[in-house]
Amino acid sequence: MVADNRRQIGRILVVDNHALYREAVARLLSDEPSFGSVVHDAIDEGTPARIRKDPPGVLLLGFEWGDDRPVWLLEKLRAAGVGVPVVALADSLEAVTLQHASQLGLSGVFLRDRESGALIDCIRVVARGEMWFDERYVAMAVRALRERGTAETQFDAGDINLLRELVAGRSNKEIGERLGIAESSTKWRVRRLMHKAGVRSRVELVKLALLRYPGRI
Repeated sequence: MVADNRRQIGRILVVDNHALYREAVARLLSDEPSFGSVVHDAIDEGTPARIRKDPPGVLLLGFEWGDDRPVWLLEKLRAAGVGVPVVALADSLEAVTLQHASQLGLSGVFLRDRESGALIDCIRVVARGEMWFDERYVAMAVRALRERGTAETQFDAGDINLLRELVAGRSNKEIGERLGIAESSTKWRVRRLMHKAGVRSRVELVKLALLRYPGRI
């Protein structure tokens, strides 16, 4: 008699706001006999409660450049004490910063242009309590750490404009209106600027700006 290994890895939850993508991933993973049930969901106000009520064995979470909803979801889950292995399904290298990966406790970063077999391997690894990161992401992270350790942070013109707004004490909504971008994009840009500067808060970022550019900001 052949053993049924379908429950070897527990339930897998795919959370992504692109319905066609998450449905395709769910169908793909459902064909893998070593996986349990595979379900999918979008990110909305009720997503944290649904996950808290029925935590998956592995959470696959879609990340896109400029969208801070995945970060919001993980922060909600962490605040609620929900600890599950999380793999970021990233649409680009820039979608998940090194700071996000460390602060949010990601177990892996998978770039969406990879082959399906790599995703299955990734899930198996994180389900064992280990970590799996795309080699291109690892290379980018190493370069970022080297740059932070060997050179002073250089801000471009766009960074300077954003720093001016932060020094003026404006909210993300106000900054977005002044710069002509969405509030969510403003939040993301501030996060990336904090990461670039190697600081942990907006206050530290403002202090650094005033110190680095006296009279210009």
